[in-house]
Amino acid sequence: MKAFSELKVRLPPELKDTLKERAKTNHRNMNGEVVALIEAATRPTEDQKEK
Repeated sequence: MKAFSELKVRLPPELKDTLKERAKTNHRNMNGEVVALIEAATRPTEDQKEK
């Protein structure tokens, strides 16, 4: 079983609504959507891989 760290985040209501809609569209819960977005944002780009 993986260990997870808890992180509490305060979001503006509009951003929370957008996140909720994205999660629904992508068939994820909001936590899963946040994780997917952070993983995508922190994944090395092709330029970074070549270095």
